Amino acid sequence: MIKKTFSPKFNRDVYGYDCRIGGRRRQCFGFSTVNAAELALSRARVEAFERRHGVGTPEEKPTVTVAALVARRAAQLQETRRRRTSARLLARWLDSLPNGLLVTELTTAHLQAWVDARRNSVTHETVFREVTDICSMLNNARDMFSALEDWTPTRRPRMKTPTRRRERALTRDEAARILTELQRPREASEKERHYLLRLDTADLLQIALLTAARRSEILSLLWSDVNFEWGTVQITGTKTERVRLVEMSPALVSLMQRRKVEAGRAPPPRVFPRRWCARIPISYSARRARRRASLTGETPPTDGFCTIPDIPQSRRCFMPGTRLKP
Repeated sequence: MIKKTFSPKFNRDVYGYDCRIGGRRRQCFGFSTVNAAELALSRARVEAFERRHGVGTPEEKPTVTVAALVARRAAQLQETRRRRTSARLLARWLDSLPNGLLVTELTTAHLQAWVDARRNSVTHETVFREVTDICSMLNNARDMFSALEDWTPTRRPRMKTPTRRRERALTRDEAARILTELQRPREASEKERHYLLRLDTADLLQIALLTAARRSEILSLLWSDVNFEWGTVQITGTKTERVRLVEMSPALVSLMQRRKVEAGRAPPPRVFPRRWCARIPISYSARRARRRASLTGETPPTDGFCTIPDIPQSRRCFMPGTRLKP
């Protein structure tokens, strides 16, 4: 079927065809006239007919291996923590496949075998995220290798969604008890870096409760994102890359002003400097505060987060396995 569309490459309208040829959907645009597009469509149909009946030159099968695809994908990933995790995942998945396996020989059974093997050691959410990374690589294989232009990506295996929830409701009284434990005076046997980490964790929890921002979004906050004159804070999503403007409450304004004063005349660019993040994670301080606050209730052993449902744009903060109850 001949169609006309606008081409940003040529900055004008071009003609082409979009139809099924030989059982597959074929698209080709970039022709100046309708006759040229019709001629190209006729040639494509004749070539498909000849290949089907063995008249024309047999089509060469792509020889791209899964190892080459994984290497190309790993080279394209950016140097971020999430991307490095994806690269390690692809390397582990490659080790579970037969040596020299071609991309065209990959089937859904190979992905299902990975799902069955991982389901016994990690949670369902982790397996779903890993399969998403693998399928994303397979869907982009045609863009990375021209030989795979006509290859159909492997179908994703179906996964049964569990009925359980990974969160436990966190009441306002429990949140206040956790803040009390985090803001307690420094103990005699407590190191200074642990004490400063505990205070920063308390500030991070308060910002999460007042802005419904994720932990990574709060740790990425810059002082240039905080506008004391207008009483707003600009939060850039680390997962969706969407920028939203949140109005600061008087409590949040007081907290930000205190941290600004404590930072001194030449404060670092970030509201939460990462000088201690590499050694002691925030989750460790949060878990200790939860134990000291004697919070009851079983929580799953996953790296869950705390959901804030009272704000229209709910986000997750750093409290492991809990969410705030309205």
